Amino acid sequence: MQKSIHPPESAGPTESSLFDLLLICVRHLRMLVLLPLAVGAAVYALAHFLPRTYSSVAIVQLPNNSKMTPRQVAALLTSAVVLDPVVGQLKLATSSNTNLDRARAVLAERLRAGVGRDQLVRLEVLGPTPESAQATAQAILDSWLKSTVPSDREQADLKRRLEVASEGFRNTQQALHSLTVESPNMAAKRESGTILVALGELAGRYLEQMLIIPIELQGVPRESVRQAPTLPTEPIRPRKGLLAITAAVVTAAAIVLVLALLHLLDLAHRIPARADKLRRLRAALRASGTKKDAAHA
Repeated sequence: MQKSIHPPESAGPTESSLFDLLLICVRHLRMLVLLPLAVGAAVYALAHFLPRTYSSVAIVQLPNNSKMTPRQVAALLTSAVVLDPVVGQLKLATSSNTNLDRARAVLAERLRAGVGRDQLVRLEVLGPTPESAQATAQAILDSWLKSTVPSDREQADLKRRLEVASEGFRNTQQALHSLTVESPNMAAKRESGTILVALGELAGRYLEQMLIIPIELQGVPRESVRQAPTLPTEPIRPRKGLLAITAAVVTAAAIVLVLALLHLLDLAHRIPARADKLRRLRAALRASGTKKDAAHA
């Protein structure tokens, strides 16, 4: 009984593989090397002509009794609540809402606010000149400090709470005085001891509110700005080397992509079914272009 032996199917000339792509890259090795180098050198040269940018830095440290966290401050510094008054103060936009939104977005791109490990809020503002960077940073800090001051309605509510806390503290103090001074025999009893502890805790809570509410009425104190916005003396140096390398790598990747697409199109022309699809695709594109030209005419 003879066994039928079928020869292994060999890969056809139209099959695309990584080896084919490697061969294509080797054939165009000079272009893959020289063109990215030329683009990188051009980007490196153009980086010297980029507009100068200056950075002003300010540091904020919140007081220990502040209800705000450093992360909340960093988020508020880049919010519309703080930036909109700055846009109006520096006249960065007209009165239309569209220009206001655009100006706010442009201003937000010029600043960075972050929190370090030491819980200090660091504000960095970029500007075309040292004076503009410092003035913008100062305007942002002033707007933020103003936003922490309660509104008239909130101030009225805080004042009512302060009056209630003050009266409650006086009442608890009088009750403690009555139990401990006027009736010392009553204070020695076990039940009176429990009452004294409860009155002491209640007086402590009232006292805490009496200390915190006046601070809330004033907002975050200006002394929280530990470092005022600096006046930069040197511009930020662009990373010319990194820009050149990035441009060269992107150019090389684009060349490889174009070569791979051209190779795939060449393979498609060799396969009858794919070639027919390509012809129909080209015909559809031509028909679409003709319709657009007729519509414009």
